[in-house]
Amino acid sequence: MKRLFLALSIISLTTIVFTSCDESDSKDYPLEEVDHSEISYQGDITVLFKGEEVVTNNVECSYHLINDALLELTIKDIKFVPQMPVTITPVISNIQYTKVTDANGNFIISFSADSIVPTIGNNPYEAYTAKNIEGQIENNSMQFSLSFGAYPTSYHGTK
Repeated sequence: MKRLFLALSIISLTTIVFTSCDESDSKDYPLEEVDHSEISYQGDITVLFKGEEVVTNNVECSYHLINDALLELTIKDIKFVPQMPVTITPVISNIQYTKVTDANGNFIISFSADSIVPTIGNNPYEAYTAKNIEGQIENNSMQFSLSFGAYPTSYHGTK
């Protein structure tokens, strides 16, 4: 009787241990967790318009990491040129990036893409397809360049 009780106890404990591990416990996590929060910068954006550089100061630009390979860039409430009657907020999604840490423990994110159709208000805006996207985020600064349609654009901002 004692052996039967001991055997049933062992089987019960084994069953409890194995069933307490659900699918979420067996996920493969990346070496570094991806921070999905939006991080914002204030800076200047320069657009080459009809051969003339048009600079807009205090433009808020933010990014967030979609996953461990793609990020999203948002340029908030901008006018590319003073003549624009309204501001727009283009969102450029699925930009490939790499993230490294330097010897001092500071992160460096480098990102690039050949061509991405931005969205404005969740609608694609093909007339201003972002091309030749290149940028870097390091410590407290963000800089990037791209062409929105035919307009070369660059940004430099800080936290």
